[in-house]
Parts: sequence; C-alpha cells; structure tokens
Amino acid sequence: MTLRHSFGMSISSLIGGAVLGAILAAPASAQAPEDGIPGDVAANTPVELVSDVFDNTEGPLGAADGGLYFSDTNASRTYRIDPAGKITVYRENTDRGNGIAMYRDGTMVWAEERRLSWKNQENGGYRSITPGFRLFQPNDLIMDAKGGIYFTDPGPRPVVPNLKVNVYYLGPY
Repeated sequence: MTLRHSFGMSISSLIGGAVLGAILAAPASAQAPEDGIPGDVAANTPVELVSDVFDNTEGPLGAADGGLYFSDTNASRTYRIDPAGKITVYRENTDRGNGIAMYRDGTMVWAEERRLSWKNQENGGYRSITPGFRLFQPNDLIMDAKGGIYFTDPGPRPVVPNLKVNVYYLGPY
C-alpha cells in the first residue's frame, strides 16, 4: 500500500465545496435560495429538521436506494436513514468515525480516529486499510472514478502549531 500527498482537486470542486459550506453555515432562515439551484433545489425551498437528538454529526453519504448514512463522532456510531425516514444505528464503536465513502460494490469505508477502515463484505468485520501509516484524525473522504480514496487529515485537536495538515490519496484495492 502506498499513500501519497495529492493536490489534484479541480477548481470547480473547490468552489462547489466553498459554496456549499457558505450555504450550510448561513442561518436557517437564509438557507432557502430565492432563485433556487436549477435542476436541484426549487426556489424558496425551506430547510427541514430531520432530527436533533445527535451530538456531533458528520460525513453524510447518500445510498443508492435514496437513504442516507451519517456519523455521530462523539457517540462513535454510524446511523442510517432509510428512504421512508426511519433512523437506525448502522454501526457501533466506530472509533469516532467521521467521513464515510462507498466503493461501487457497496463496501463502506470510514475515516476513523487515526485510521481508515472498511467493512469486509464477506464476514461483516471491520479492519484498517492504513495499518502502520501515521494519521492523526482523518476526516472527510471521497472515492474517485478509479476506486481510489482521497482523504484529509487536519491533525490533532487542539491544533498543534507548525504541524502540517494533509490531503492523501490511497489507490484502488
């Protein structure tokens, strides 16, 4: 396994992320875009609260069936919202699992504290896919078209002055 630094993100990805971040950071009353987002969000669509019982939600991942997976890092759980809106615990003991991604075959990968892990489809167990590689607190991750994983590691909290934070790439398995 080889991990390498990678900074090959497109400008449109960076801008899209910045725009989404600005929308999500805005107060709820300001989140209904007057003009909408053609093809995605109708004009003046209100934001709806799904649930407020979680402690620190992260890493939403859409499922092929229209459901959603997301993490509650402080509870070390991954939840699933099915297409009907029912919320269930999908996985416990995620080691503060944060970002979630999915391979085309349905294998899920988590950014956990100090590692990336994946769910073995054959036995249902979880194992590190970055053994022996020093990570502090991997955060968000995304699969590319080749089956590789880009992920961030913003470092430990509290922030350590002069410690570099990185973007990594893990090639396809």
